[in-house]
Amino acid sequence: ADQWRHVKTNENPADIISRGIRVQELSTSKIWWHGPVWLSQSTDFWVHTPIQPIREAELPEQRPLRLALVATRPIKDLVNSYSSWPRLVRAVGWILKFIEYIGSKREMPTAKYLTVQNLRAAQRALLQTAQEETFGKEIAALQQHKNVSHSSKLRSLNPLLKNKLLVVGGRLEYAMITEEQKTPIILPADHRVTRLIFIERHRRLLHCGPSALLADLRHQYWPVRGRLTARSVVKRCVDCVRAKPKFQHPLMAPLPKQRVTCTRPFTNTGVDFAGPLTIRSGIRGRPGKKAWIAIFVCFSTKAAHIEAVEDLTSSAFIASLRRFCSRRGKPDKIWSDNGTNFVGARRELTTFTRGIESLSATEDINWHFNPPSTPHFGGIWESCVKSAKHHLSRIVKDAHLTLSELQTLLCQIEACLNSRPLSPLSSSPDDLEPLTPAHFLIGGPRFVPGAYRSIISTSYGIT
Repeated sequence: ADQWRHVKTNENPADIISRGIRVQELSTSKIWWHGPVWLSQSTDFWVHTPIQPIREAELPEQRPLRLALVATRPIKDLVNSYSSWPRLVRAVGWILKFIEYIGSKREMPTAKYLTVQNLRAAQRALLQTAQEETFGKEIAALQQHKNVSHSSKLRSLNPLLKNKLLVVGGRLEYAMITEEQKTPIILPADHRVTRLIFIERHRRLLHCGPSALLADLRHQYWPVRGRLTARSVVKRCVDCVRAKPKFQHPLMAPLPKQRVTCTRPFTNTGVDFAGPLTIRSGIRGRPGKKAWIAIFVCFSTKAAHIEAVEDLTSSAFIASLRRFCSRRGKPDKIWSDNGTNFVGARRELTTFTRGIESLSATEDINWHFNPPSTPHFGGIWESCVKSAKHHLSRIVKDAHLTLSELQTLLCQIEACLNSRPLSPLSSSPDDLEPLTPAHFLIGGPRFVPGAYRSIISTSYGIT
């Protein structure tokens, strides 16, 4: 230990290279070429700072310590980790449920599953976070009982704070509609939460179009730039892109008189068949069989009625026609293509009605056939067939349903078709909901209440 000496940094040549130096400075550095001044002198002038050895008995006691680290991530990272709105809501629901359990000091008994209140609280937390990230200035102004800035994008919506959420403050306070329709929650544009809500509602509505998607969402939310978001979600949907063909639309002739005459729904009706579909009997080992779809379309309201038919015989179609008349009323006129099953049905109806003399002439069904090989004459029912196949191809895919499952799915598709808006959607929050065919049938739109996967087993690949 007596042979070791301490050299300061500014006198140590080794530190020059390790710390970096310019070539020009190195060439003129005296310490680099000659070393410190005392190095060329006798050892009596050298730095003498002897190093004293440390005894183990003099070492201070070192006690082991435990360091607890908590990694916190903002909720934005949590939102980006999920691609499904229900899964994100459930994840946040469990987090809030755990916080509530810890805060109650584990004395309050809690359910081992998420309740409706837990899911609603999770939705409010996610919506509140999304609004704070985008509309922080507007929320701060409203909390101070001030008006939002004139340059704010929400100025025209007259926003209000309701349960810590930004809602639209319209003039429909006394309207006979729900509270959610009076003050819909504002959704920020280009936000992950908004997009997840659009995607989930698009799937629940059986991959409907942008107009129907936005019309349904506006019953509860008011998305900023909702049209662009709805189009973007539908355009980027994988199932919709795969099943969407591109057609060339020719110039159309003027609408027939029956299309523009104000009548009772299904007074003038068009009918067409679609299919076939392969259905299974439900018994293991028994082969499947074919089934068809009979679609009845109202000329004046574009309302649709869909029936499942087991074969193409006239008797099967007449049975579906009787079900249609029992539920929708007897039509005055029916238009159809010149199909063999329709021709046979007309002959059988003629034979059947000849023996009923008590019926008046106004209650008879007048059947009109289009000329052969002219499918363009029935554009209204061909369009309805296309819309029904739009939902059917995205839901069923390659699965084989039973007849009961097919009938259930067709009723849900019928509800979607009858709830689509007939007119363009308005951008004003003061306007009421758009007019739909369901308004003429049941007084208002009725969309599918839940995902169809709860009815049909997911083992058949239905999403």
